[in-house]
This record gives sequence, structure tokens and C-alpha cells, in this order.
Amino acid sequence: MNDPRERKPSPTPVTHMHVRPGIENRRVSRHEVRFAVSFEGPTGERSFATCRNIGLGGAFIELVGAESYTLGTTVVVHLPLPGFGGAQVPLGATVRWTAKDGIGVQFASMGVRETRGLMELIHGA
Repeated sequence: MNDPRERKPSPTPVTHMHVRPGIENRRVSRHEVRFAVSFEGPTGERSFATCRNIGLGGAFIELVGAESYTLGTTVVVHLPLPGFGGAQVPLGATVRWTAKDGIGVQFASMGVRETRGLMELIHGA
């Protein structure tokens, strides 16, 4: 039975994310897309990039210089969401993984309007 004197080790807190190639670590599925986005890195400089997949939780952004981004970096992705009159809508995001050709980002909390626009973008892809 359970002896209170037997203690299991406490779980180690996660301080980084280990991504194994070929293993899906996402909680929300992504949809393959290919469209232009503008992108702001930590310096605030805006550049153009390509969104290659997207879901409610985040996206893969293909960009030059991806290796300069570190895990946990806060960025802003400007997406062409439906319902905003063609404007690029800024969405805060956090870099969760990097690759030679781009970065995987997790979107920050969004408002109802942005969430709806993102859902429409995904289902129209």
C-alpha cells in the first residue's frame, strides 16, 4: 500500500523544450499554407517573411536569419486576417523552436475578433 515514508522524487521543472525530429509536440493541429506576412523581431525592425503552416496555437514562419532567434524571444507576426478590411493584424508570439529556415511561434492570448479571423483564415486555407 501507500507508505507515507516512501517518497517519489518531485518532477523536475521544464526549463527548455526539447524537440525531436519527426515527433509531433503540438497540442493544436496546423494547416499547411504559404502566404506573405510581415514580422517584427525583438529590435522592432519590421521585415517580410512567409507563413508555411498555421493553427490556433501558432505558426511556422520562414525567414532569413532564423538562427539568430532564441527560445522564448517575443515577436510580432502581422497576419492578413479576414474581417479586418485587408489590414495586417499584429499578433504577439513567442519563439518555441528554431530551424535553419525559420521559427516556430506560439501565439499569445488574442481577442475574440482576432481568434475568429484566425479561424476563418485557417479554414479557408
